[in-house]
Amino acid sequence: MSILSLLVFCLMRSSGAAAGLYSTDPSLVVSTEGQSICLPCGVPSESCSSINWKMEERVPGWFSDVVMDGRVTSADARYHLLKDCSLEIAQVKPDDAHMYTCQSGSLKSSVSLRILEGGLEEVFAAVGESVSLTCTSSLSSGGNTEWTVNKTPLRNMSSETSPTKAFHLDEDSSLVISKLSPLNAGEYQCTESTGLQRVLNKIRLHTLDVTAESTSAGVKLTCVLTCAEQCEENFNLSWSGTSREGWQSRSTTVNKTLISMMLLTVWPQSSDEFICSVKREGSTMALKEWHADFSLQTLIRLCVHLVLLMGAAAGGLYTHMKWKQRKAAGTGSGQSNRTQQY
Repeated sequence: MSILSLLVFCLMRSSGAAAGLYSTDPSLVVSTEGQSICLPCGVPSESCSSINWKMEERVPGWFSDVVMDGRVTSADARYHLLKDCSLEIAQVKPDDAHMYTCQSGSLKSSVSLRILEGGLEEVFAAVGESVSLTCTSSLSSGGNTEWTVNKTPLRNMSSETSPTKAFHLDEDSSLVISKLSPLNAGEYQCTESTGLQRVLNKIRLHTLDVTAESTSAGVKLTCVLTCAEQCEENFNLSWSGTSREGWQSRSTTVNKTLISMMLLTVWPQSSDEFICSVKREGSTMALKEWHADFSLQTLIRLCVHLVLLMGAAAGGLYTHMKWKQRKAAGTGSGQSNRTQQY
């Protein structure tokens, strides 16, 4: 294997760490108006007395206290802190659609609450986050619910066609996807399985993901929006970040996906952050972050040092072999001359 091939191979092997994706994506809870919903607190805590819940206002960076030190401080009586430190909101309203943060000390986790207005709704969510799709409580007497994905009953889906192990139903018939995958994009429908078999809710779920790959030209970031059906013309992807040095980007549409690729010709610093957002008619529907992984830079440097050392060793071995060949040739010539003289 040549030195150049070894370097490329080493870089490609290291691209798996790319990689360097660690996500701060919030969990997503989707509900209909009038439901009572529960926002999970993803912060480990021995007691809820150290738990604080904050609600982000419409103005970015502004927050309202809902729970402080384990006690509900909001004047809204619909808020309740449960024994597992989750935040319950009774009879949700459209105005409840905010980002909620559960915090204990330096640890915190966020939950994004979205309220559906009825009919066919579209939900955008980042890959890797938790998503809860709400059905409805307006059932006929003794009625049960059933979820379908792309018209296929969830119970009939095999593990080969869909990661059904990631799905589970809550007591209120909400469909929870614990770790979202691009394969989960599709049209979800909750129906009454007995009696009138009414359609209770329809949700079209789109997923957003970012991957990274090391190339000879730099680091290639790929943002992919996987649509439930065909991506609409008013969907678009955009990039933002802490550094704009060495950016090159382009977008394409392939089947059910909208793809935007960005090439970083200058290796990002460990503090650099890049965000891909999916927008619809100018409004941000979801976003996915990518952070430069410093350990990946270290790995690549080690690969380069290894290649240089191997190159130096190969050069030394080559010189030694040539010296031995010349020495052997000189010894053979001397013996031949002595034989002729004799």
